[in-house]
Amino acid sequence: MLSDLRDWGFRVGHHWRYLVTGSLLAAIYIVGTIYTGKSLPWSVALWILLAFALWASFLAWRDKNYELRESGERVKGLELERSQLGSELAAALSAKSIVKLPAIQKRIYVEHSIEELSKMFEGVTTDEGQARVEKYLGKWKRVSGAFSDRTKYPDGYTVTIAQTPLKGPYLLMNFETTWNDRVAILKPGQAISVEGKIRRIERNYVWLEKCDLA
Repeated sequence: MLSDLRDWGFRVGHHWRYLVTGSLLAAIYIVGTIYTGKSLPWSVALWILLAFALWASFLAWRDKNYELRESGERVKGLELERSQLGSELAAALSAKSIVKLPAIQKRIYVEHSIEELSKMFEGVTTDEGQARVEKYLGKWKRVSGAFSDRTKYPDGYTVTIAQTPLKGPYLLMNFETTWNDRVAILKPGQAISVEGKIRRIERNYVWLEKCDLA
């Protein structure tokens, strides 16, 4: 309440000061003197000052009314923007616009040994053997053995382990670049356990990709 009265008084005083100190008061006094032929009494000056006070009060009310009107328009504009933003956000979060993440597929593991997978080509042609092993492609296989060798490529390492038995199928294991540091320090003969996704099965070798070291 006091702050409102103080603000109102400041506005009235601001306008009244400009009216009193401006040229309007002097013009009225000069015109009155010329018209009457004599100096105006102080009572007239007081009435003029009172009139200026009333006019200053009106100007102060007008300024406040303009501010309230502009403030209301700004509030309406902000509410409209907030409403539009809310609508856009709701649309963005709707079921149609939400990107559904693919479900994490559970790994299916093949229990057959590497030798057993390769033996599926025995006694049949290559295309018949490929038909036999097709159902194992894309499945996962766990293997263990002694580290034999590695070859580095731009997309990672290819690792081999000692063949058991010696005349058994050749096993190739691809590790992506995220495993470079681990694979780079493996030593020949070191026991390793690997988990990889079966990429290819042939008569003489099996190829695993996306391999992990246990």
